[in-house]
Amino acid sequence: MTASAGPRVRYDGDALVRIPIGTDTGSARSPDALTAMGLDVLSEHPHDDALVRVPAVAKAWLDMSGLAYAVVDPDLQATLDDEHARLLARPPATGSGSADFYDDFRELDVVLAHLDAVAAAAPGLVTVVELGESLQGRPIRGLRITRDEHLPVVVINGCQHAREWLTVSTTMFIAEALAAPRGLAESDPGDEGSVLNRMGFVVVPVVNPDGYVRTWEEDRLWRKNVRDGHGVDLNRNWGVAWGGPGSSGNPQSNNYRGTAPFSEPEAAALRDLLQSESRLVAHLDVHAYGQLVLYPWGFATEIAPDAPLLSDLADLVAQTLTDTNGHVYEPLQAADFYAASGNLPDWVYGDLGARSFTIEVRPDDAKNGAGFVPAPAQIRPTAAEVLAATVALAEWAADAEPGEPGDDGDAPDRDDSTEPETSTGAASESGGSSSGSDSTSTGAISEPTPDGPTDDPGSDGTAGSSGEPGAMGGDDGCTCRASPDGGPTGFGLWLLVAGLVRRRRAVRRTAATRTSRHTAE
Repeated sequence: MTASAGPRVRYDGDALVRIPIGTDTGSARSPDALTAMGLDVLSEHPHDDALVRVPAVAKAWLDMSGLAYAVVDPDLQATLDDEHARLLARPPATGSGSADFYDDFRELDVVLAHLDAVAAAAPGLVTVVELGESLQGRPIRGLRITRDEHLPVVVINGCQHAREWLTVSTTMFIAEALAAPRGLAESDPGDEGSVLNRMGFVVVPVVNPDGYVRTWEEDRLWRKNVRDGHGVDLNRNWGVAWGGPGSSGNPQSNNYRGTAPFSEPEAAALRDLLQSESRLVAHLDVHAYGQLVLYPWGFATEIAPDAPLLSDLADLVAQTLTDTNGHVYEPLQAADFYAASGNLPDWVYGDLGARSFTIEVRPDDAKNGAGFVPAPAQIRPTAAEVLAATVALAEWAADAEPGEPGDDGDAPDRDDSTEPETSTGAASESGGSSSGSDSTSTGAISEPTPDGPTDDPGSDGTAGSSGEPGAMGGDDGCTCRASPDGGPTGFGLWLLVAGLVRRRRAVRRTAATRTSRHTAE
């Protein structure tokens, strides 16, 4: 498979603009109001602007509306054409498992071949996991990386939304780094602090293979799977709060939830994997973009049962992401970003009790129009950030027990509207995430004490403040240095992950400080 040279959906004359978001939900500048006007809200930032695609036919109307806006990209199609030309001209990866895999974005068959090669290079540590098949019969495949099947598990997935190419490269990088002969796998086999001596990982780089292929061959900005041509938003197809605010009953909407929870085989395949992990402790759903770490709930602004713990864990993940290269990530409850019912992390938290988070990777969507079309130079530094966050969360999770299921997410305010929604883009991705235990934690990052299922939020919602910076650098350069051949598994990466293992004591000291602070408050 190569970047298609055939007919493709085009966006000639469409512009990307920034529009300040109104603080009043009824404001003409709110994301919902902008969408109702026929504008395509690609993403928004909770304290800043909305990035909006303005179709060529709507430009005159926008000028007459009186809304203030700033042009980010006057011709979106030119940007897409530049990317397409680069992909057609780029040299292919030199072979399965080759070090230049991360030099640019890769088609599905290349991703799957690379995944298989990573497993073949580390027998006994890495095995291929076949989750199932997509609607069009493509494999949904992941890697299990563990020394002992009885260890607790962290699951990481990417590409629920097809156009988010950076999430595919990022999650594949994480899997390869964990499996690398000179990476974390061999950092110190005799040290009980070694993450792989205490934790197992499952990484699924492409949850939505059909949609991903469509972005390469037909429509670069396609978001959903390919159900009946209109598609279903997989991140609105999960069973907790399915059908609630932030999802749509209109098949043409980019937030179309499907006909029932788990109506889509892609969501059902990942559900079955997650349910089969009896030692599942934590989960990361990687999306693009916005530089955010989101935790449950996403379907409503009510406080989750163990919100202080979730908030502090989100702080830890966001601080680690920020420390790696100096790009600031913000933690917040997902519904405070925008409502998103039926999302994956709410289900993992509410149904399975695991601590589940959404990471929205680069760029900061309020300031950058590159969004879904990032430069390939962003791949390695972004992946290094998420790898660092994965290890930091795993260091905490190694001492935690699987939580109890949280709220069932009943959503009585289901939106059954079927008004036409013709835009191709959508609001920036995903909903909230996190733990499912009704913890008695005071909010510190420590092993929670689950009291069992509850329908009562059980928390005053007090969240801890951001943690202190850790040991990682804070400059603009990538602290993960590639080997001379460009691979992600060289000595620089070994130093990065070894350093992250050594962060464990610092994380514990921060946890103890937070415990004291919450107790004092």
